[in-house]
Amino acid sequence: MTPNQVAAWNLRRLRTQAGMTQQRLAGLMSHFGIPWTVFTVSDAELAVRSGDRGRSFTLDELALLALVFYVTPAGLLTPPSLTDTGSAKPVTMVVGDIEMSRETYLIDVLLHPSGVGARRFDGAIGEEPVRVG
Repeated sequence: MTPNQVAAWNLRRLRTQAGMTQQRLAGLMSHFGIPWTVFTVSDAELAVRSGDRGRSFTLDELALLALVFYVTPAGLLTPPSLTDTGSAKPVTMVVGDIEMSRETYLIDVLLHPSGVGARRFDGAIGEEPVRVG
């Protein structure tokens, strides 16, 4: 499999594990500045079959998909034989004195970059709360 095919395979796996529709994923991607439609999601997932002739992912798309599905960008490029079969788990973060989900933090960063720009991560994101600030 090419890296693009691996990303396509993982995209479909993560989306279905999360119980997310293609329409919901397209809406999230578009909301955060990457104009995807249901057809884009379908083409992206079908790239696993078409190899180099199919749709290619951009780095921006891979970065946002990684945030949406709580994985690293490298996780999207991990071949099927090496991926774990567990579903993605929500991550809790601590920002200053406020505990929030990773999705809430992502929305805060993307919609209010000047308000969060001074903050930095003091630890890796995992299942345990991470102190930010």
